[in-house]
Amino acid sequence: MKVILLDNVKKLGERYETVNVKNGYAHNFLIPRKLAVQATPDVLSRVANMRSEYEKEHGARIEKLKEAFESISGAKITISHNTNEQGGLYEAIDEESIITAINQKYNTNLKASAIVLDEPIKKIGTYNIKLLSDNVSTDVTIEVVAQE
Repeated sequence: MKVILLDNVKKLGERYETVNVKNGYAHNFLIPRKLAVQATPDVLSRVANMRSEYEKEHGARIEKLKEAFESISGAKITISHNTNEQGGLYEAIDEESIITAINQKYNTNLKASAIVLDEPIKKIGTYNIKLLSDNVSTDVTIEVVAQE
């Protein structure tokens, strides 16, 4: 079944892209969650206009994102947390904690979904963290220290 995506769907496609999916996937998952609509000639013509507007907005958002990533590229952010005697943290540092520290220090408005973190940070030390959003990426260094 041909559907038009109304939002980005991981491993399937981007917003306003026409894709072929199995009927059950479309009827049971994509359409009920308003992630897609069935591709009909009428819908295709309406989506063409919406896609051009989206691409303009998306381009502007990418430029802002590149500027923000350039300003924090290679940055070193220090986060202090309570630790035990072995250097373990009482509370793990997750994407939300990291992005809050970056946004406060560099006055940006990045989202936690931009952080690529395999697992939460649970020990003091220095970690290289990758930020990735809309195919724009940068690296920052997070230093976790014991809170005094």
